[in-house]
Order: sequence, then structure tokens, then C-alpha cells
Amino acid sequence: MMKKILFFVFFLASFLVSFAQERTISGIVTSESDGETIPGVSVVVKGTTVGAMTDVNGKYSIVVKSDTKVLIFSYIGMKTKEVEIGLKNTVNVALETEATGIDEVVVTALGIKKAKKSLGYSVENVGHEELTEGNQTNVVNALQGKVAGVSITNSGGAPGASSVIMIRGGNSLSGDNQPLFVVDGIPIDNSTVAGELVANSNRGLDLNSEDIESVSILKGPAAAALYGIKAANGAVIITTKTGKAGEAKISYNGSFSVDNVVGVPDMQTMYGQGSLIRHNMSYITTFSWDTLRLADTVPIYNNLQDFYQTAYSSNHNVSYSGGNEKSTVYASAGRLNNNGVMDRTSYDRTSFKLNTTSSLKKNLTIGSSFNYVNSASNRTRQGSSNSGSFSSILNYPVNVNMKDYLNEDGTQKIVESLGDAPMDNPYWSAINNPITNRVDRYIGIANVSYDPFKFLNITYRIGSDVFMEKNKSSYAWGSARFNEGYVGEYEAFNQITTSTLLLNANHKIEKHSFGLTVGNNIEDNYYRRTNWSGQNFIEPDFVGINNIVSDDRTVNQKITRKRIVSAFGEFKYDWNSVVFLNLTGRIDKSSTLPKDKNLFFYPSAGVSVLVSTILKNMGVSALSDLGIDYFKLRTTWAQVGKDAPPHVLQTPMVSTTNTYTIDPEGFMRAIYPTGNPALLPEFTNSFEVGTDIRLFKNRVALDFSYYNMTSRDQILFIRMAPSTSTFGGYLNAGSINNKGIEFLLSTKAVKKTNFNWYVDLNFAKAVSHVNELPGEIKQVENSDSWAYNVIAEGAALLDGPVFGIYGKAYKRDDNGNLLLDADGMVQFADVQQQLGDRYPNWSAGISNKLQYKNITLNFLVDISYGNDVLNGTKAAMIYYGLDPITTNRGETFVFDGLRSTGTTDADGNIIYEPNDSEVVLDQDYYQNIYSKIGENFVEDGSWVRLRYVTLTYDFPTKWFKDKISMLQFNVTGRNLFILTNYSGVDPEINTIGAAVMGTGSIGIDNLGTPSTKGIDFSLRLSF
Repeated sequence: MMKKILFFVFFLASFLVSFAQERTISGIVTSESDGETIPGVSVVVKGTTVGAMTDVNGKYSIVVKSDTKVLIFSYIGMKTKEVEIGLKNTVNVALETEATGIDEVVVTALGIKKAKKSLGYSVENVGHEELTEGNQTNVVNALQGKVAGVSITNSGGAPGASSVIMIRGGNSLSGDNQPLFVVDGIPIDNSTVAGELVANSNRGLDLNSEDIESVSILKGPAAAALYGIKAANGAVIITTKTGKAGEAKISYNGSFSVDNVVGVPDMQTMYGQGSLIRHNMSYITTFSWDTLRLADTVPIYNNLQDFYQTAYSSNHNVSYSGGNEKSTVYASAGRLNNNGVMDRTSYDRTSFKLNTTSSLKKNLTIGSSFNYVNSASNRTRQGSSNSGSFSSILNYPVNVNMKDYLNEDGTQKIVESLGDAPMDNPYWSAINNPITNRVDRYIGIANVSYDPFKFLNITYRIGSDVFMEKNKSSYAWGSARFNEGYVGEYEAFNQITTSTLLLNANHKIEKHSFGLTVGNNIEDNYYRRTNWSGQNFIEPDFVGINNIVSDDRTVNQKITRKRIVSAFGEFKYDWNSVVFLNLTGRIDKSSTLPKDKNLFFYPSAGVSVLVSTILKNMGVSALSDLGIDYFKLRTTWAQVGKDAPPHVLQTPMVSTTNTYTIDPEGFMRAIYPTGNPALLPEFTNSFEVGTDIRLFKNRVALDFSYYNMTSRDQILFIRMAPSTSTFGGYLNAGSINNKGIEFLLSTKAVKKTNFNWYVDLNFAKAVSHVNELPGEIKQVENSDSWAYNVIAEGAALLDGPVFGIYGKAYKRDDNGNLLLDADGMVQFADVQQQLGDRYPNWSAGISNKLQYKNITLNFLVDISYGNDVLNGTKAAMIYYGLDPITTNRGETFVFDGLRSTGTTDADGNIIYEPNDSEVVLDQDYYQNIYSKIGENFVEDGSWVRLRYVTLTYDFPTKWFKDKISMLQFNVTGRNLFILTNYSGVDPEINTIGAAVMGTGSIGIDNLGTPSTKGIDFSLRLSF
């Protein structure tokens, strides 16, 4: 008993001594120039990792040991200040504006932090506040309009729909053009499952924006050279939050959202279901092609508008941050419930995050990170799919109530579509034909950092990104397409494991600083997918593969593997912190290329010069006299390689049975793509030059970049002639060029005691051009990016745009005159033609932040100019007789063109004469001519949109007597208005999703879920 008492006394004494050895320092940090408080200032105990940060009112509080002597205060744009605290418990500090330039630190390749002034290429950083102020659930969408040269396109308003992100256009005609995603130094998957009939998710949607500290956008090959093959299109470097040493903090962020569709296409209400005479044949059509106007007494149903509902969503996040000078921890949990604007559609996400760091010794630090994400979604079919929600709605004329979809016996009322496959009722389909998807994802990272000498650091990092996906799609018994039922399921397993070893050495001799980084990287990719499907249920009410006889089932499995082994190095030279030289080199060995050609090398070289500092040191005041505080010139040349997709060196074979003969036998047959064992890596050469300027004591910041990139020996997938007995294959051919300019302007427009106004403008102009294609090929088509009735599709065109539109056009002569047939009717051109360019001529984003005392207003105006859109939705509505243009049915019209006389000249050419023949604009014309000419549906998709507006109120912390360190309320409006001449709902469109390779399906509007607008109410709390 005495031992227990002595132990307790000893423990209590130790605790009291420990407690007595600590004290709390608090205070306010202000700007020396105007006395304004500064939020976000870093406060660190010198020589330790113990730190804190000022709140929105510039206040801080930090627990330190009793013998602490110095605190370090640092903030971007301010001079770092060391303050001796003595025995004081209250320390107020005024920071001086940094007039010689901003020593901003950014995260670059391999997670290496560098001073931005030393870089020879463009890097843009988006902080946590900027990332979350638009309240986007997809981290990719959160970057829209905020980074020059970065194009992001949504795939419609379905919950969980994917988004495409591209940096400086596209470098590949048939490969992936999206950048590499890296989280805490480890590459992760941002792929999207191919599926033109469903709005699948991009895997970047799994990331919780509340866990992200910052995002660095590395543009082009130069910025991402050390990452190698996978970063040929640039890289998105994501740094997640870590624990802060000092006082523990618990934070909560919750939001409630209300969403509606931006709108629906206009529909004619003059004509309903009816009949027409065509080619002397009378028939009844279920489409809206009646020739008699509807009587005023006939009820009109807005089936399209009524189908979409108001969607309610919620998002909750809780986090903990804390630690001491030895260890820190950050933990969070998040739950997102995102309901859709269509009945029974949703996207739900649950996430858990844990980051830890520990200093085992003064020169040895270990860290770990673990992220678990579970997502579940309910989806609907879209596009030209049989039973796609939008296309099914078009089957219903305005005089037919789509909500009346059940017969007396409870079965579905099928709309029989003459000449088309029957369609399910959208309401019935939402209940009976669900598509469900579930993903379990694990991202684990471990790292160790060791400094054996002052000049040398050794870092090893290993991480794995693993996700398991389950997907189920079914049609119930009684559906239009599969009358006796259908079910299709797949399970996929994907793993990316990356190991990286880095050795960093630095040495300084007077004004000369040298740095050398060498490393090794090994990346393994493994993907397995098993599919099974079947039709004709034995029992009508049971949806499952076991309810189908074996002869009606199919099963297959796909496995792909890939390994890249790399060695790389970077040499850095710095003269007096004003002249910087960076040289890099990387060797990659890829398993997807032939063994004798799978090892390749690519270098980069960059220079950065601080002209303003050099002139100042020379006593020259020319720049400062003009108000220029900082002037930097930079340039970089780089080359980067890209390998082939897995398993395309050999032609894949499958086993089959010739059941169509008397004596069936099994045999092997080839399937596409045809293998090519002679593939070489493709290379992109990039040149960039730019400047950074700061003026008027950093009140104005300018950043300008010009780049020029050429990609040669493209690993190109092309279609082949039927005589080759294959659909297509890969070869090295083709060259494309991307060049453009980027401009960033950041200003502190107004800076007063109680009012501040910050304006950021980014501008980008880019041109993507196809220089070469193999043989006689004039275009590289994207077969998965077509619009209704295949009127046109996305394609890269020789001596034309990379993001072109290629399709059916009117027949014209060399002077552009319409060539009509003998009856005076327009004709199709003999071959398809270039119809437009989906990439904008230029784009811009204007961010504004206005602060008045505790009230902050943020809003973002996003602009795109010169981008064409293929309006396949309008083509479909015309085909069904619902578009307002069809209200002139039955009228006669004389086309302005040349009519065929039916005779030819001596050379056999048809003779034409001015047209004076009338033709009837009837159902035959609109369905079989007008709606099938892609030229009619290519429109200017330029737009100006208010991306979001956020109003924030920060409650004064004095109200809570230090019980609550931060309480904030936000109201956000998203996508509130769009200014555009586009006749569709929204010109920012990518109906087929982010899975389409090459030039993708951006700018293809094809019966997708309309985009949404909404309002969010958010509460942030910390204590």
C-alpha cells in the first residue's frame, strides 16, 4: 500500500513540475504599415516545431516551456521577425512589409519544397481557404477558374459525376491528357471508368477538400520533369493537413445545400402526338409530329421540367489537431450526403484521415498517413442510351402525362417508338432499373527523414493507393429493352504502390550555394476487373445472376500490370540568392515498351534571375523609381517521355467456339487492338519563358508565361481498314503542338483600417494544332465522343485543331453555295468535315475578396471565349418534334442555293442552276435531313458565369471568453447566372464523362443531366 501511495505522490509531483515548466503566451499580430490585424501568421518557438497561428482577428495563443526565449513570426509578404519574450505572457507584434519580393515556398515534384523565386517555370498555388470557398464536393471542380491555363469541365449535374482537368491543352491524340495527381508525395489514381451511358465518378472525388492544406499546379513537362512519364501532362500536387505543435484544436465544419437544375431546353407546346403522311404511307407516330395544333382545352404537361426535383444535401467534417515539439497528429472524419436532382440518384461519401509525425531524435523524423474513403452512389442512364432518362422523356409529347406510367395490373406502360427501340418510362426506370456503385479506398503512406550530416538529408517514402469497386446495373422484368430482365455486375481491384528514395545534399561557399538531389523511384500498377452479366430472369421479382440459366450468362476477367523503375537527379546552383540554375535528368524503364527499347532518358534545364535585387545591389534605382519592388526573369527547356498502355505489344487472343457449323470446335481468334512489338516512347519538348513582378510594396503582383510544346512519335491508336481483319491498333506517328500565354494579376485594390479589397485575375490563351498524322489519315476520331444519331464527334484534325468537331455537313461548291437535289432539297456532303473547335480561344477567372470588419465577401467570375459546342441534345429534340424550330412543319421553303438540273457536262459533272423550287418542311425533312447534319448543331459556346458568391461572418471571439477560438457562418451561391448565346442549357458540358481518352468529349452536349445551381449554408467552429 505504501508503494502505491509513494508512486501516486511521485506521479503528482512530476505532473505539477511538468505543468509548472509551461506557460501560455498570447497576443495580437498587426501590420506595421497600417495597424491592421493579420490572420494566418505562423508563430513558432525558435529551434522547435512548437507553433500556433493567428486567428481571423490576428490573435494567437501558444503553450511554451518556461525557459523559452524567442518566438518567430512569419507571414507571406511580410518580413520574418524574431521576438525575445523574456518573462512576458502577452507579446504583441507588428510585422513589416517585405519590399524585396515574396519568398514564397511551394511544393514541387516529389514533395520537395522550394522557394518560388528559384524556379524557372510556372507554378500556381491554391490554399485551403481558396479551395473551399466555393463549397465544391469534387476537389477538381474546386479549382475551376482559379488557375491560368487549367481547363476543368463538368460532366453534368448528376451527383458524383466526373470532371475533366487539363493543363495547357492536350499532348496526346489518343492517350490520357489529364495531369498526375500526387498526395503527400505519392501518386494516386484519378481515373474514371469508361461508360458513355452513365455519369461515372473520377476518383479524385474521393478526396475530402477539408483535409487539404494546399494544392500546387505544376504546369508542363518542366515543372513535373522529376515525376517522369505520368506527369507528362503536368501534375496536381496535394498537401494534406498535419498536426500543429502546441495547443490542441478541435474543429467542425457543416453545411446544408439546396440544388436545382440551371434549366431545361425550350419545348414547343403547339403540337402533340399525331400522324403524318410520308412517302405516300400513312402511319401513326408516338412522337410529337401531329399537324393539327392542340386545342386550348387539352392539358399541357412539361414532362422534362417536372422530372427534375429540388435536391437537398449535407456535409459534415470534424478534425483534431495537436501535438508537441516531438510529435504531432491530425485526425478527421467526414460525411457527405449528396442527393440528386433526379429521383433516387445520390452520392454519399464517408472519409477518415490520420496524419502523424514524430521526431525520434534531433536528426530523425518519421511520419505516416492513412486515408479511408467509402463512397456509394445511385445513378441513372443518360445520353443516347435506351431508357436513358433524358432520351426517354423525349418520347412523351406535351399532351401525354409522363407520370401516368402504370397499367391497371401494375405493369409499365411502354411507349412504343416507331422506328426506334422502345423506351422505359423515366419514373418507372428510376425505381426498377437502378445502377449502384460502391468504392472502398485506402491510401497509406509512410516516410522517414534522416540527417546524418548537416549538409545531407536522406528521405524514404512508400505509399499505396488501393480501391475496390463494385457496380451493379439491372433492368427489371417488364422493361422495354430487356422484357424478361437483365443484370450486369463487375468488381474491380486497383492498386498503385510507389517507393521513393531521395538523397539531398546542400553546400554553401560564400555567395555560392550548391544542391544535389539523386533518387530512385519504383511504381507498380495492378488492376483486375471481373464482369458477369445475364438476361431472362427465371423468377420475375428476383434480380440476381443466380436467377438466370447458365446459357444466358457471360463472365470475363481483365488483368493489367505495369511497372516503372526510375533513377533521377537534380543539380541546383544559387549565386547570392539572385541567380538560380536547375538541371534535372531522369531515366525511366517501363514494362509496357519492348525490352530493348524500354529504357529512355530525358532532361530539363531552368534559369531564374532576380533582376531587381541585382540592380539594387549595384546601386541602380531605375526599377524602384518606377515602383517595382521585385522583378524576376525565368526560362526553362524540358523534355519528358511517355510510354504505352499496358499489354499492347502483342495482339490479345480469346477462345471461342464455332457453334454455327455441324461439328463445333473451339479455336483462338484475335481481338483488337492489334499488337505492335516495335513501339517507341513518345517525347514532348517544352520551352517556357516568363517573368514575376511585384509593385508598390507588393500591392500589385504580375506573373506572365509563354510556352511552346511539341509532342512527337505519338503512341497513337488508330482505326484500321476492315481488310486488316481488326478494328484498330497502336503505332508511333503524329505530332501536335501546344503554345500559349498565361497572365496573372493579383492586387490589394483597397487596404484600409476596416476595409480591404483583393482582386486576382488569371488569363490564358492557347492554341493546339495537329502538325502530322500517319499515311493518308486526315483525322483521329474519338469514337466514344459522338452525339445523337452520330451527327458528329470529337476528333483531332490534320493541320487543324486537336479538339475539333468532325461530322456531317451540307453539300456545297467551292464558293460555299448549297448544292441541292433536283427537287430543291439540301444534300449531305460526300465526306465528313471539320465543323468546329471545342477548345476556347482564351479563358479568364476574376476572383474578388472584400473584407469589412468581420464580414467577408468572395466571388468568382469565370469566362470562356471562342469554344464551340456540339448540341446533340437539340438534334434529338428536333428528331422527336419537340424543338420550337419544328413548329413551322408543313410550310414550304425555297433554299438559297444551286439546284441540280439532272444533266451533266462533257466531263460528267452535274450541272446546277439557281434554285426556285419549293420544298415542304415536314417530319421527313426534320428527322432524316436537318437533325442528322452536324453542321446545324455546332454553336458558339462562349460564356461568362458567376461561379460562386460566398458571404462570411466571423463572430468576435471575445464573445466566447476564449472558450471558442473561431466561429464562422457562410452563405454560398453556386452557378447563379450564365451569360451565353448557346441555345442549350449550359455550354460547359462533357456529357460522356472524363473517361474518354485523347481529345475527350468536352463540348459534346448529348442528352445529359443538366448542370445545377444551388445555395449552401455553412458553419465553421474551432475550440
